[in-house]
Parts: sequence; C-alpha cells; structure tokens
Amino acid sequence: MVSEPALAALLRGTDPLAASLAGIGAAAGASLALWRGRRGMRWAGGRAAEDPTGEVLGLGARLPAGRGERSLAAGELARLPGPRARGSRGAWIARAPGGGVLWLEATRPLDLDARRARSFCEQLGVLEDFPSPLADREAAHLARLGARAAGVAHDCRHLVSLARFQLAREGGEGTPLNDTLDELCSLSGEFLSGGAGEALAKVPLGPLAEGALESARRISSRADEVRCSLELEEAPTLRTRPRLLARVLRNLSLNAIESCAVGAEVSVAFEREREGARIIVADGGRGMGATELDWLRAGASGSGGTGYGSVSLLECIDALGARLSIDSLPAVGTVCAVHLPPG
Repeated sequence: MVSEPALAALLRGTDPLAASLAGIGAAAGASLALWRGRRGMRWAGGRAAEDPTGEVLGLGARLPAGRGERSLAAGELARLPGPRARGSRGAWIARAPGGGVLWLEATRPLDLDARRARSFCEQLGVLEDFPSPLADREAAHLARLGARAAGVAHDCRHLVSLARFQLAREGGEGTPLNDTLDELCSLSGEFLSGGAGEALAKVPLGPLAEGALESARRISSRADEVRCSLELEEAPTLRTRPRLLARVLRNLSLNAIESCAVGAEVSVAFEREREGARIIVADGGRGMGATELDWLRAGASGSGGTGYGSVSLLECIDALGARLSIDSLPAVGTVCAVHLPPG
C-alpha cells in the first residue's frame, strides 16, 4: 500500500518517492533519511554535502542477498566519517528485494526494529516501480477516492445552502456564522470546479488579515493564553483571491497560536516589497529544526500527521501566484512570510 504522504504527492503532481521518504524519516525520528534506488538517490533531513551515499552503498553491499536489514550502534557509526561528523548515535540500513537501499540516521538511538525497517524499505521499493501495473491500480484507487470526495462536497454544498436558508429565516444574515457557511459553500464549489472557482478582486489587506487572525483565535482552544498583535496600518488594497488568502493566513495564524507556550506572542504584519507585498506571521513558539522544515516542504508532517494540511496550504499559495518563505529555530519561534505578487 502506498503511504499517505505519497498519495498526497501524487495528487499534487510531485515526487511520491521523496514524499514517502520524508514521512518515513519523520515516523522513525531520523535526522537524515536516504534512499538509493534504480532511479537515483533521494534524501530528506540533511544537506547534499552531508550525503553518505558511498558509505550507504558499501554497507548495503554487505547485507545478505535479496532483502536484509540491520541496526548500527554509536561505536560502529564513529568509524564512519559522515555519521561521526554529524554526531550520529544510531542508524538502520535496509535493502529491498529490488536492490534499493534505505538509510535512517539520528543523533540518538533509533526506536526501530527489523520489521518496521523492512516495511519502510518495502514502501519505497514499491514506488520505484511507478509507472507499472501498480500505478494503474493506485490511479484507479485515487479516482474512486476523488469521486467519493466529489460526492461529499456536492452533498455538503447542498446542506450548507440549506443551513444558510434556515439561518436567514432566523434573522442570522450578516453574522459571523453566515460568513463561515458562505466560505464553506464556496470551498465545496471550488473543489467541484477543480479549484478555479474564485475570481480576482480588489480587497483591503488590513481587514482581511485581521479577520483571518480573529478566526484563528476562535478556532484555537489556546487563544486566551497567547498574545496576538497586528501591524497593518500601511497595508494597501490589492487585487487577489480573498478567500484563498484568508485561508492561508488563518492556517498560518492558527499554527502559530498552537505552537506557543502561555504568554508567548503571535504577530501579523505587512511589509512592502520591490514587487508586490508580503504578510508576515511570526510567533515565539517552539519553532522547527531543519528536519521538520524538510518534512513540511515535502508535504509531510513531522508530528505523525498525514501531511494533507500542508498540501492544502501549498496549493493555496500556488493558486494565489504567491510564494511562502519560512524561517524557524527550535525553542525560538517561526516567521512565515507570504510574498504576494503585485496587483
């Protein structure tokens, strides 16, 4: 079975093998995950200059014929230049029947066993076979999921329309609940139309960002524990897709609030750029290391999720014609900037 990060990558049209490797690294708690297969080498969580390809191939050649896997303790890693330089204390190596080699490495002993290492290796080995008859089966599976999701979106739109009618009868037009139902109905329509439902419109960025932050505060159960501030006095009116931009800013604001300890601060600010503008969401929360940032960019989750939340965020960024930059340090915080094109 293909992993959920790989399925998400297939839906986005990106590399499912790289996404699956990122998800495996996150699940194993590895600081470096590497796969060497017939289609070349992929890695997650480390820089190319740190890649231990030669060491992996040498160790993989000593595994039993066919599949095989084993762990490496700190003493053995200390004799390998790459892991020694990275301060690694634990690693696993596994080889798939087709010859691919998986390497997982961390600065602490990895909580893995042979069965899980073999399962990870088999997941990646399956993706080496794309395209193949398996690809056709997975495509059919995705088509069934898509049809089912379209049906749910269709029915959801009808139910939301009914709820809006009932709310109007109760005198609830113009309320925040009605606005939320409008957005949900629009979201269902965008799904059914292939994501091209929202037209460009001139919108003042200040009220839009303020509303997105307020929505995030209402969604979060921790909003009263975190200070939120806005610096949007000079935010202009911009031609954009307002619902998509509001979804992006609400998502980023909610993540920022949820990452903060009691008393920490989340800020939303506007800055002009040479071409366009950027909206910055910053927090003093737990932050992310290089490995977690790699998982995010691969559409995976470093905390055991499926990665669909980050896939949705990145799809919204693409649809806006925008760019997302993230700077983060563990125990310091995260700064996310949405770079908007001129409009």
